[in-house]
Amino acid sequence: MEWTQKAKDILEKIRVLRTDTEGWKLTKKTPEVNVYEKVSPHWSGTLYRVEGEVNADPEQVFFFIDPTPSGPRSKWDKAIKELQVIETVDTNVTVVRTITHSAFGGLISARDFTDLVVNEKTDEYLATSAEGIQHPGCPPQTEFVRGRNYPCSITCNRVPGDPKRTRIVSYIQTDLGGMLPKTLVESALPSNQVDFFSALRKALQEGGKWNGPVNGSS
Repeated sequence: MEWTQKAKDILEKIRVLRTDTEGWKLTKKTPEVNVYEKVSPHWSGTLYRVEGEVNADPEQVFFFIDPTPSGPRSKWDKAIKELQVIETVDTNVTVVRTITHSAFGGLISARDFTDLVVNEKTDEYLATSAEGIQHPGCPPQTEFVRGRNYPCSITCNRVPGDPKRTRIVSYIQTDLGGMLPKTLVESALPSNQVDFFSALRKALQEGGKWNGPVNGSS
């Protein structure tokens, strides 16, 4: 499939997820973030929705979460070891390889993912969305377990009346590959999202992009 058409298909799948309000179950809650789950419509695993707010404007938050090698994402995101651009389709569409660190004390070994990443900006939000693909420039490598992302997204929503605050909504549905026990995966992914949110908050604070007190959840 031609990449620009695939990019449109990804955005449509994410649009449908954003309007899906049925069947979600709260699976993890912290002062910073709520993690919900439901059966995925795209594969046999679980779809997660993660919600939280940060005291930073959406443009700055998006700069920190954009999965590009030239940005800060791989420096603060503890899960990511390296980001590589395999192909640039246009200014908003790229093929990105992500290499992750091992996790849970080595119980989950290093993974790599090849995704078509689509960025978009509207009056209401900035978002980066993606879906796993096969690309001739990024075949599986023996030193990594190849994982796959089903349609996923991180959206930085503008908060009406408060331009210095961002409501983040993420959708994650990841097949980690390999022979991992289901219970380990179900524990790892929600915890990973809580860690992601905490690390983002810390990165925004240390980067001088935080508005207001640096301690507490608001």
